[in-house]
Amino acid sequence: MPPTACVDVAALALQLLLRRRPDWQRRPAAVVSEDTPRGAVVTVNRPARAAGVRAGMRYAAALSLAPRLQAATVSAEETAAGARLIRERLLSISPRVEWGGSGWAGQGVFWMEAGGLRRHYPSPEALARAIQRCLRAARFFAAVVLGHTRLGTSLLARELAAPQAGAPRRRRYWLVMPSAADELAAARQVPLARLPLEPEALDLLEKLALSTVDDLLRISCAELLHRFGPHVAELRRAAGAAPELPVQGSAPAVPLLQRKRLAYPETDAARLQRYVEVLLKALLRRLQQEERAVAGLELQLRLEDGSYRRELIRPAVPTRERRRLAELLALRLPTLELSAGVEELAMEAQAAPLPAGQSELFRSNPRRDLAAGSAALAGIRAEFGNGAVARAELAAEHLPEAQFRWQPVAELTAPRPRSRRQEAAPLVRRMLARPVEIPAPRVGSGPRPAHYGPFLISGGWWRAAEAREGACADRAYYFLRSSGNTLEWVYHDRLTRRWYRQGWIE
Repeated sequence: MPPTACVDVAALALQLLLRRRPDWQRRPAAVVSEDTPRGAVVTVNRPARAAGVRAGMRYAAALSLAPRLQAATVSAEETAAGARLIRERLLSISPRVEWGGSGWAGQGVFWMEAGGLRRHYPSPEALARAIQRCLRAARFFAAVVLGHTRLGTSLLARELAAPQAGAPRRRRYWLVMPSAADELAAARQVPLARLPLEPEALDLLEKLALSTVDDLLRISCAELLHRFGPHVAELRRAAGAAPELPVQGSAPAVPLLQRKRLAYPETDAARLQRYVEVLLKALLRRLQQEERAVAGLELQLRLEDGSYRRELIRPAVPTRERRRLAELLALRLPTLELSAGVEELAMEAQAAPLPAGQSELFRSNPRRDLAAGSAALAGIRAEFGNGAVARAELAAEHLPEAQFRWQPVAELTAPRPRSRRQEAAPLVRRMLARPVEIPAPRVGSGPRPAHYGPFLISGGWWRAAEAREGACADRAYYFLRSSGNTLEWVYHDRLTRRWYRQGWIE
């Protein structure tokens, strides 16, 4: 049994997108860096590739080739969550699993220790098929190579998973390398296009007649660093490195979890509070031993009707103060609307390092107590939910109502006022939560109300496939001075030919 298995979940971001939107499986689909015309295409599926869409081109250019292209972004948080799910699946087969992460291997590459599994699987081929079945149950496709080194197996897995013209659809996506020498020879013949190189660097390398990994190894790291930058030099260094250590992996973290099954279904908040404080005391005792603090508490309730309820409580700062945490729980429990009595309680702590105390030694007395403010906001979140405290964050969008998003506030920060040296007070645009339809105002020349405009805004036209769902917008904005000397902010929807009031100016 070869000692190392490489599992390459090819185009992880695309697979996560298609798991989120399974109706896009048979349509041209792509992952883009941002949902704007200037966004770059990150990766595409087979129908999009057949239409001529390639990674690296602009979203607008891709739409010109495939007008019905479906595209969306995949966040770093979603990618990390998908990687954790894959790792948990692989840990059911081998106790040691390493993730390639953001290094040269790529986000979809995992290595497993396979040498000690010969008693569980009759052959390397059986192990490779078992790995693929395990991931297929979670709706992930992966190429599996059993070999001897991380680099060699990852290069061969990338070549195995790459789309090839004329290849049968049901071709075998696993490979077993009998020896390290055979693996090295095969890895050296892998095309450079399989490496995670930028398109510009790959084009320049091909112009220099470098087409395989073996050609890359003929150039020194110093020369590549000077001409192509640290990324290409790091790939060359990894390809020419000496044999590495075996797969190390890491033991899965034991969750900070306490559970209690109740003798009978409970609905009274006061009695539930007593049970919760018992679980909290046990968790704090364990955190005391590990010298860590509570950054969050997830309360899990299993109800009599079989449903589950999860509530997350976050203190203002990581703490081990039982009284404060109990107060936050006491604020949340009475607000829960339960469909049935609670049969089982579980509490899981999100741990964090203890806050440093030395920074408070010479701290001056601020005019505003941010710690007290954060504690007050933590109480509001505990009573009304984690989304009750939010702040507006600017976004690069076309339409005014999409130019900001409400983001939860984790902690207070000191305000940074701008300079007060202004000749006149700034104007403030007040925006309605939802535009209100109004009769058509008189806009134009002649004895009519003073107006400013039109200011044309159009957006969403690049979502051609969703145009029927109202994704496009074509508006003409005006500022109208009413009889009360108030500036009204209105717009004419040129698609529906209706007028709306967006807000007013103060």
